[in-house]
Amino acid sequence: CVSWMDHATLGLLWGMMVVVGITTRTGVFEWTGVLACKLSGGDKSKLLFLLCSVTAVVSAFLDNVTTILLIAPMTCKLCKLVGVDPRPYLIS
Repeated sequence: CVSWMDHATLGLLWGMMVVVGITTRTGVFEWTGVLACKLSGGDKSKLLFLLCSVTAVVSAFLDNVTTILLIAPMTCKLCKLVGVDPRPYLIS
């Protein structure tokens, strides 16, 4: 057993990746993307603000890495739906 490896953290990350993989198949990320598009009215600045706000709220309750594992796929699907480059949205 490696002493520097935190098995609880690895288990959490692995479990969250499984949850994200299963959730992706259900279409939840597409649904949230459509909802975000409706709420932002198609305005890219409002969309960025909405994504930052959702990330802040989720991050208040979950670990930062877990938040990224949940928010990043939704952001990528949303940007694909709107037709914009997801990199600025993922960085911000």
